[in-house]
Amino acid sequence: MISTKRKVTSGLKLLLPSILLVLVSSCNIYRYVPDNDYLFTGSKISFDTKNKDESEIESELLSKTWPAPNQKIVLIRLPLISYSISKPSEKKRINYFLHEKFGEPPVLLSQANPTTMRRRMVTQMHDLGFLNARVSDSVVISGRKSYINFRITPGARYIFDTLIFPSDSSALSQAIASTAGNTLLKKGAPFKLDLIKAERERIDLELRNKGYFFFIPDFLALAADTNHLNHVYASIVQKPDIPAEARSIYTISTFKIYSNYSSDRDSALHFIPWKQASGFKHIDTLPRFKPVLFEQNILLKEGEVYSYNSHRTTVQRMVNLNNFKFINTTFTPVENAETPSLEAEMFLTPYNRRALQAEIGAYSKSNNFAGTEIKLKLTNRNLFHKGDHVDLDLSGGFERLVKSKDNELYSNQNYTGSLNFYRPVFYLPFRIKRTDSDFIPRNKISAGAEYLRKPKLYTMRSVRLSYGYIWKSGGDKWEHSLDPLVLNVVNPTNITPEYDSTLAADPNLA
Repeated sequence: MISTKRKVTSGLKLLLPSILLVLVSSCNIYRYVPDNDYLFTGSKISFDTKNKDESEIESELLSKTWPAPNQKIVLIRLPLISYSISKPSEKKRINYFLHEKFGEPPVLLSQANPTTMRRRMVTQMHDLGFLNARVSDSVVISGRKSYINFRITPGARYIFDTLIFPSDSSALSQAIASTAGNTLLKKGAPFKLDLIKAERERIDLELRNKGYFFFIPDFLALAADTNHLNHVYASIVQKPDIPAEARSIYTISTFKIYSNYSSDRDSALHFIPWKQASGFKHIDTLPRFKPVLFEQNILLKEGEVYSYNSHRTTVQRMVNLNNFKFINTTFTPVENAETPSLEAEMFLTPYNRRALQAEIGAYSKSNNFAGTEIKLKLTNRNLFHKGDHVDLDLSGGFERLVKSKDNELYSNQNYTGSLNFYRPVFYLPFRIKRTDSDFIPRNKISAGAEYLRKPKLYTMRSVRLSYGYIWKSGGDKWEHSLDPLVLNVVNPTNITPEYDSTLAADPNLA
């Protein structure tokens, strides 16, 4: 019954536009437009002079216009037509659907506010670097329709000429000045607000990577001198009310990793003994994870200066281990410390160690075979307590010829099994430099077997073993898989004369 309703509704939606197209010529789309008002069809942008940045300006300015005109479907305002040929109704029938659901009331000229739109456009032009821009508007009326034409006089676009960084002797000023080589505000760059915001965020990120944990972009401003034709001379300025903690470089005094965290045991955390590892303190009640897993994959270390990139990469690596369903990191300033310090804590809540998935399916093929298949997948996380991952896949299929010309019926069978073992480390006969990638390189060991029986053709047994590596490059955009060792054994038996004739005709099958 549900399927029938869906088909009727779907057919109605397809039929409705066709009906509206027939009625469009006779429909009065101004039926609900007041006599003292006009149908608003949108805003247009025109320029006094040719400008190479017209497409950028136009898209930005049109985003500041409202209201949006009635939408078009296949170049026709079908929702407006639907609204016009119907009337309000509380009964959920065809009239209700045409008027309330598919229909759209007319957008009126009286709903537009050209003065406010013009002011916003001028502000947007300033944000794009056109500081002398002017915008005028005119309402164009044609019959019962209307639109607003905004005429733009952009003027010259301002560009950066010189950018000056702080030069005083304070540690914060010197840290800001040290980031100058990566500035986004290069000579000739447009004087855009978005570019200025991006530059503040870039400086903020570099400062936090240098240990300025409490610094934020709002502590910086840009002072611009625009009295040089269309060239801007700018300075990066520190605001006067920057708090002392934002001017300080913080180090990690202690870093505790709770690798088997549960909120049920939250109150007892501080009573659980910890073990000192290389750069952190490890707390695990079982123990479930060996410290070497974290020694290889965390970048934050006790006694080192805080770095946002190290913090982010450490969290991402914990995510990519695929062993933890919840990851939370906190940083608490240490009171009365001799130097600014942070106490870091990472709370890791593991997944269930084992998981089982089952899938049952049925199918039919164009060659008159029909069958069923069952698949099982058993996952074991952290088998050897080092973040390992084991997948065992089993499947069995049975298919039968349900119709043949000679009325001969027979069946095929297929059974497969594969075991994949992943470990988040590279085993190589030589040393390689470990990158700061978010993705943890993995070793992969795979074993698989297949039994395929086709009584009319052949029986095949195969075994596959492989050893390889998985890693990413290009900022984790590209994933690579390399299997330097592969063993694949195929043993066909019970080959029928019928299949031998097929092999003779197509040697590729052999």
